[in-house]
Amino acid sequence: MKDKGRIAFLLIASMWFACGVVSSQEEAGIPAPEDMRAEVIASGFTSTAKAIDVACIGKQIPYTHTRPGLANLDDVLWYVSKHFALRTDYPAERARHMLELLELAYPHYIEAFGVPPDIEHRRIACGYGSSYNMTTRIMKADGFERGPNGGGEAMYYNGVAYCFPCGAAYHDRYIL
Repeated sequence: MKDKGRIAFLLIASMWFACGVVSSQEEAGIPAPEDMRAEVIASGFTSTAKAIDVACIGKQIPYTHTRPGLANLDDVLWYVSKHFALRTDYPAERARHMLELLELAYPHYIEAFGVPPDIEHRRIACGYGSSYNMTTRIMKADGFERGPNGGGEAMYYNGVAYCFPCGAAYHDRYIL
């Protein structure tokens, strides 16, 4: 009986914590992941978007899987979709396109790596600069002493994927 009580307490505490996180995000003007649509049909290696919501949240930093926290830059904005948070200096239309590509890839990520923990409340963070120099600035704001290698990289240290354009036509779909 004692164990059932502890389990119930842990469940209630975790639900309370999760609700607090969502509430604080909503209070900051950040839509909660469960309030956004990412309706994607995946068939084999192909994904088709039915409905994907994207919101510009400005300088508000969303709740992500990142360790430690992320920093802002004056000329960079945050955009969110259901599963991803993107920090970029690209115009809104391009940021929306990038988040749509990420949501199209999400079912394939799940198949390859499994469901990220607490994805109902946290987003996967990405930094995509319009140039190598901008991506380097984004990375340095997060505590790195260098810019990205190649066209981009996912950093285990802080749980963020960083990317910059390299000029190749396949870059958006391959690296992102």
